[in-house]
Amino acid sequence: MADYMKRSLEARGSLLLIILEGKFRNSANEFNEDLTKDEPLLHPREFLQFDQVVFDLSGVEQMSSSGIGILVVLMKMFQAAGHTEPIVIIGASAQIKRVLRTAQLSSMFRHFRKLDHIPEVMQ
Repeated sequence: MADYMKRSLEARGSLLLIILEGKFRNSANEFNEDLTKDEPLLHPREFLQFDQVVFDLSGVEQMSSSGIGILVVLMKMFQAAGHTEPIVIIGASAQIKRVLRTAQLSSMFRHFRKLDHIPEVMQ
């Protein structure tokens, strides 16, 4: 797998799926600047069309403080658009869950194994 984080976004009705893959070796600031510049779905006006944001971390090999920074910035963007639903994380490895617990951020996200495990109300 590549040295840098890859990402793709999918709009699935009112759900925005953000798929991250690789290792968090690039800086959180650089990643977020590129992401918001290159992804029209993350423009504040576009964010309003989504009721739920899901991060698919099943392809993430390891996460450090840069990874936490990326998740937190994206979570704040979603909240700034007026959304109150918690952001969902799917496919997080045991290492990623430990990093989130250590940073005391685990409770800020809802965790599920797969996309189809998310309750209907959240989709």
